[in-house]
Amino acid sequence: MEIRVHGPGQAPDPLAVTMRTPGHDFELAVGFCLTEGVIDSTAEIATVAYCLPEDGVQRYNVVTIRLRRAVDLAAHHRRFTANASCGLCGKATLEQVEVACGEVSPGPGVRRSVLVTLPKQLREA
Repeated sequence: MEIRVHGPGQAPDPLAVTMRTPGHDFELAVGFCLTEGVIDSTAEIATVAYCLPEDGVQRYNVVTIRLRRAVDLAAHHRRFTANASCGLCGKATLEQVEVACGEVSPGPGVRRSVLVTLPKQLREA
């Protein structure tokens, strides 16, 4: 799926192409923009829609996100196909892998005695 982004008075600009299982395309496109730092909040989004070109034929493999503000995508272009897994595809340096995110809170505790039994339980299941 191709993801395009633009602001007021701007033409939609291709951001990325991602492999995906069809469904929840809008959520995927918005989430991609959030994790890539194109937007800081969903409040910046005016609309999300499938692309409707001049010929009027709906294209379900192109999603366009219109922002409430102008956007410069120059720093975000990868110029290749990425997958929808971990987001590392296309990163050229380790600095690009670093993502600004909040601190992870402590998770549930699991006793060692339980943990060591899990591989066997998984194989049996």
